[in-house]
Amino acid sequence: MEFNKDLVGKCGIHCGACRVHITKNCKGCSGEEHQCPYIECIDIKGNSCGECPKFPCEKHYGPMAVYAKLYLDWKKQEIMKA
Repeated sequence: MEFNKDLVGKCGIHCGACRVHITKNCKGCSGEEHQCPYIECIDIKGNSCGECPKFPCEKHYGPMAVYAKLYLDWKKQEIMKA
């Protein structure tokens, strides 16, 4: 199976795991009307979520969460150790 880089959003999340994409409400990362909880932040900061020093932020724990809470909590602990 070939990896399709066009199915990775600006956030760095694969579209197949994104709730907005799965529910067919996705207008794309450059769409004017979108329900993505991450796109506004990414447009301001100019990097993907994984590259942000505040990752994981409160948006990743919200109703549109993609990552498991257990992973997010672990990631926060790892960042604090560094």
